[in-house]
Amino acid sequence: MPQTIARRADGCCFGAEEQPQLAYASLWTYEKQQDTRPMHRHNGMCELLLTIEGNGIHTVDGQVYHTQRGDLLVYNAGIVHEDNIPPNGLERIYAVGVSGLRLPDRPPDFLLPHGVEVRLCTGSRFGEFEALFRLIYEHTAEPRRHSEEMSAHLLTALLLMVLQLGQETRESEQPESAQVNLMRGYIDTHYAEEISLECIAAQAGLSPYYASHLFKEYCGYSPMQYVIRRRIGEAQSLLLLTQRTVAQIAAQTGFDSPSHFSTIFSKYTGRSPSAYRKNFRQDGREDGEDVTQ
Repeated sequence: MPQTIARRADGCCFGAEEQPQLAYASLWTYEKQQDTRPMHRHNGMCELLLTIEGNGIHTVDGQVYHTQRGDLLVYNAGIVHEDNIPPNGLERIYAVGVSGLRLPDRPPDFLLPHGVEVRLCTGSRFGEFEALFRLIYEHTAEPRRHSEEMSAHLLTALLLMVLQLGQETRESEQPESAQVNLMRGYIDTHYAEEISLECIAAQAGLSPYYASHLFKEYCGYSPMQYVIRRRIGEAQSLLLLTQRTVAQIAAQTGFDSPSHFSTIFSKYTGRSPSAYRKNFRQDGREDGEDVTQ
């Protein structure tokens, strides 16, 4: 059998003193609309999603992607996105969160540069990617001796493979309305405040009627629907990643009262905020420990 001589590495693109850190690893099964995640973003963290079964509908910065088995989504820090499924559909995905990501030519916690397509097709390399995601998840869900160190090395390998794949993907050429960008950017910054359609439309110098029509054409939701989905999405993240109370989360995400928050949250997710936290929290953190600031 031929022997292949390994080449000596030139050095990792991640600094030795600032290695990326695994924030979480999950295996999600979306089979009901209530399981999905409305508009949200991860500050100080990059997220990678690999579809291993079924189909999904993922909206990233207003652009809709229809995903299937083998598709890899890369959400840089601060990118607003929504994870959904078709009616009566199902999607199983591995999700990995990465913090402390520093590359010399891009902002903190950006794995791919601006302008590169966020959906990458793993193609013939799907088996490699699926194995890395699965091993990272298994070492996180059921840690054994040396699991933490192994997960760190597996994560580095995964990130390098994504960088390889990203280099092969041409820059996105699909244009987007500058006026919609202005409105969406305003909502993403001020969704937790008192906000009105008139105020949103004013950011783009449009009438409320035309602003609503244009926004829905590009994003699939009216501006005010987008506001609610952003609030719910951020609330889901806070329920999953913090120990803040329901009342604190309601105030932080722009709801005028905990009861109003619970009513809207239940409408969109099919669960109360407390039930949502109980069903999906499996990280074993002690009460009071908060992974977001």
